[in-house]
Amino acid sequence: MQAKMRVCIDHLKQNLSTQITIGRANPALLDKVTVKGTEKKGSSGSIGKGVPLSEISQISTKDAHTLMVVLNDEDYIGFAEKSIRDANLGLTPLKVDGTTLKVTVPKMNAEHREAVLKSISQLAEKHRTQIRDLRAHARTDLKKLKIKSSDEVKRHEGKIQHEHDAFMKEIDAAVESKKKEVSS
Repeated sequence: MQAKMRVCIDHLKQNLSTQITIGRANPALLDKVTVKGTEKKGSSGSIGKGVPLSEISQISTKDAHTLMVVLNDEDYIGFAEKSIRDANLGLTPLKVDGTTLKVTVPKMNAEHREAVLKSISQLAEKHRTQIRDLRAHARTDLKKLKIKSSDEVKRHEGKIQHEHDAFMKEIDAAVESKKKEVSS
């Protein structure tokens, strides 16, 4: 149970860092961008599946609102530009030269800030529900053990509840940190 809850928390933290854009440049914003059309003619491999942008480029932060994407091969620039546009991240890449893209992260306005705060809350609630479901499964598994001593059952239920509460606090801390980051 604890390992599954840890995976849930890690997934939440990853989503908060990659899916929630707050108007500041962060190379993790482009982690989920997959570039299609980068396969060389005559190569056997994953034609049509695409390649993660991070595998064919170096992504760095130029300033608080700008990412620089330096591609390993100038043949990829058109594909990378299209993939960033099509990723629905609200980012617009601009060609700087044959292998470099400049990606400007737009500043956050009040309307966007409210939408981001709402999506953070929804994401947090989704993960809280997963933690609660894991607790329920652990309790069901405990009943299947058919422990005769009621004190022993209560002790195990207490451990399950303690783990649940600790992970819920961790969710709350991660969400509050992200909300504070968005609000500042």
